[in-house]
Amino acid sequence: MWEKYQGFLRSASSDGTTTKYTFQGPKLELQEFFDSLYIDSYSEHGRLKSKDFSQDEGNIWLCELQYETVSNGDYSEALDYSFGKKSASLRGSLLSLDLSTAANYLTNWNYALYIAPGCKIPAFWKTAKNTELSEADAQNYVWGKVGEEHSDKRGRWRCIFPRKPGVESIDYATYSITESTRFSNQNSAGKFCAGKLNKIGFPEVTFGIKGGNWKCDDASVSWTGEYWLATLTWTKSGGNKGWDQSLYELEE
Repeated sequence: MWEKYQGFLRSASSDGTTTKYTFQGPKLELQEFFDSLYIDSYSEHGRLKSKDFSQDEGNIWLCELQYETVSNGDYSEALDYSFGKKSASLRGSLLSLDLSTAANYLTNWNYALYIAPGCKIPAFWKTAKNTELSEADAQNYVWGKVGEEHSDKRGRWRCIFPRKPGVESIDYATYSITESTRFSNQNSAGKFCAGKLNKIGFPEVTFGIKGGNWKCDDASVSWTGEYWLATLTWTKSGGNKGWDQSLYELEE
């Protein structure tokens, strides 16, 4: 295989630069070269936009490649699409978190306060962030849910209803990253996904997102007609504390 005579052409416009390479050679050698290249893969010439394989004269075949770069001469830092190399995509994801994880959470949002007869609404009703009470306060107050019964020899305790009745969770927008990898056989694709689900770890590419950690929430293996595609989906923890390692195992 060799570069064809006059088989190089580079053109520039306001949109960027286009470079065309034409190689020629025996059919089998050129076919193997053609099959090893993937559209949207990157090289020092830019992004591979198109590739063509055709017969020239006699036993000589042609492979024409067209690369492009953006107008400033740069090209995206994309991942290699060859077998075993990971590509990644980012999207938003939604978690349902306990209401108490809200930044400005107050206990009176979803807890009722029961007050003993003859006692006033305490100052802590407006500021408490959990249901803990001092030993003294516990003689006259109880945090609970609406519908509970509390009484003593003084009589039935009155109930101060919560400010956000029925609300027990919040929607928390976070990030989800899907890693995709091409494999030549299904066993290799399966090994890539094995032992990852519900484990804490990190995707290879995080798009510059910092804080917290990630948990593998989905995995799949599929045949595209050309190769086996294995994918893993990682979900970022709700907040910077990370997924609780007492609940989820670490990826090995």
